[in-house]
Amino acid sequence: MDNLTVSAVNVEDNGQGNAVKPPYIEPLKRDRDNTSVVQRRLNEQSVQLCVTDLPDGDSRAIYKNVSMDFFNYRHIKMFMSVHGPTVQDNEVSGFLRLGTDFDQNFYEIEVPLKVTHPEATEFANNNRDDRAIQAVWPDQNSIDFDLDELYALKAERDREGFPLGELYPRAGPKIVGKHKIRIYGRPDLSQVN
Repeated sequence: MDNLTVSAVNVEDNGQGNAVKPPYIEPLKRDRDNTSVVQRRLNEQSVQLCVTDLPDGDSRAIYKNVSMDFFNYRHIKMFMSVHGPTVQDNEVSGFLRLGTDFDQNFYEIEVPLKVTHPEATEFANNNRDDRAIQAVWPDQNSIDFDLDELYALKAERDREGFPLGELYPRAGPKIVGKHKIRIYGRPDLSQVN
């Protein structure tokens, strides 16, 4: 049985919430289309993952197949929202892997997720201010991370002579604020795939 579906959501197609999910409210301001003489905003979108009946301890992920060079960047930010009739706060975690391949060389940044409750739908349907954005995209759910922490984790692991073929730290992720971070293999942020 397939328990993962992937789609795109945006304010133009998903601007009204319902009993199942809140409206799509863009977490960042939409850019203006400077290539057109007509004043209009670009249709900012997000990826939506719908997972059902996920066994405890299991995970689902999607991969974005692009090459990026993060070497000159200091910070990474990603917004997440979770909702569902049986999901509880901190029961589900969101994670971001940055690496030179899918499963052998990566950094992992994880945060436990707070549920967007049904009452947020009514509020967000009637408001489009910062409070509505916070109701749908709680700060707790965002990855807002200084990349220097990943470099420091790699240096710490290398100083200890820890094996590259195991997740570091072995005892569990290192806690940095609300984030949990780990490293596997020899990832390179100048060659992220």
